Amino acid sequence: MKQTQSTCFMCDQLAPTDDHIPPKCFFPEEKDIPKGKNYRDNLITVPACKEHNLKTSKDDEYIWAIVAFHWQNTPDIQEYSVKKIHRAFERNKRLFDLFFSEQNSHKFFSYKGEKLVATTITVERIMNGFQKIARGIYYRNFEQKWVGEVIIHSRSLAVVLSTLNPNYDEKTRVAELARSLLILQPKHGKNPEVFYYQIGQDTLLSPPIFRLVFYGGFEVLAFFISPLDSFLPPSYNPANITKNADEDEYASKRFPESRVVSSENEAKAQKPNGPPSCEGKSSLIVP
Repeated sequence: MKQTQSTCFMCDQLAPTDDHIPPKCFFPEEKDIPKGKNYRDNLITVPACKEHNLKTSKDDEYIWAIVAFHWQNTPDIQEYSVKKIHRAFERNKRLFDLFFSEQNSHKFFSYKGEKLVATTITVERIMNGFQKIARGIYYRNFEQKWVGEVIIHSRSLAVVLSTLNPNYDEKTRVAELARSLLILQPKHGKNPEVFYYQIGQDTLLSPPIFRLVFYGGFEVLAFFISPLDSFLPPSYNPANITKNADEDEYASKRFPESRVVSSENEAKAQKPNGPPSCEGKSSLIVP
């Protein structure tokens, strides 16, 4: 049953505002980009209550700073973002301290000719933000809110998450299989250089899986889990991962096409490689 647009996409409160999905701060401003470009046209908006819109701006900015300076982003978008992050750090000491305060250990180093910084991040805060984005995209596409669970697998933070949880890599194969099928799907989004998404479903009635791509390099997979979806191992949640024999069954049921993937190809599905990361730190481009 479709929900009316008078209530928030995240809850049942009245929605007097429109929330940008992803947050507007993710999109470069006109003064930071060449003339003739406009990355703020046709942005996705969804109805939202004040609690889930206005009160999450600090979280939005924090997640944007991590995404915008991911080391695999495309050079042009990286260049546009540097200008904005400089201004943000200059005007907002709180944001600067989240990455570079004495209390937040960080380390500068070089990797393949680039200057990077490894800094501690708040994983739960980031995952909550991506869940919100995924729910917003779901609302936009299916014109109803998702009332089930959304589990986030961040391919770009896999090194960090595997450091925090030694069992995290055991689920990477399932996520990589999902990604290999999603990358063949149509891309959605009016500003694909900044953000686009792809949707995978084996049937119209099954919960979807989203691939969210920011700045051409930062990737997130969002698994929508309904109470009836018995094939996803309950231990998939990064906060509670253990070895589960149901992985292959889940993959084959959720992605029937995966049966044509040869064992040789499966063996090539390695976990994402990246620069050194230790003790739960994320590697970012030095702004």
